[in-house]
Amino acid sequence: LGYLEKNQYEEGYWLPLWFGNQWADNQANPVYGTAKVLTYLKDALRHGWQGQETVSRAQLLTGRGEEYLASMQNDDGSWGGAGSLPGTIEETSLAVSALAGSGFGDRCGGGLAWIESVRSGRGLPSAPIGLYFASLWYDEKLYPVTFYLEALARMLETEE
Repeated sequence: LGYLEKNQYEEGYWLPLWFGNQWADNQANPVYGTAKVLTYLKDALRHGWQGQETVSRAQLLTGRGEEYLASMQNDDGSWGGAGSLPGTIEETSLAVSALAGSGFGDRCGGGLAWIESVRSGRGLPSAPIGLYFASLWYDEKLYPVTFYLEALARMLETEE
């Protein structure tokens, strides 16, 4: 928890090491990093084994992260690697998963509607999201499918 507190940027996001966005400044992907941290923190909090101090610290982190993530949604309902970047199935699904059950039902619904509009026309195309240290971009055909299924499952679990 101390590591996450130390590495959360003032705006509320976290940066991942291995995953980036080729259209973002410095090829960073704060949407990916923030969505993953939020999902894990929220899952940990659901178990209820933490003391009140830990819960309070984690809730502060998640609140800031959720506000950041919600603010990065594009007008069409999608999320890209950061604000105003083209949306992808992967990043939109991760953002929906992270925000599910947090009072952002309309934003999540907009994200799922965007994914459905893409899916009905082109299926679930993968986008470059991984970055090796040699600046070699790669995509994984299973990421859009598995991330989308996780987003749907988390939305169903929260009944938003």
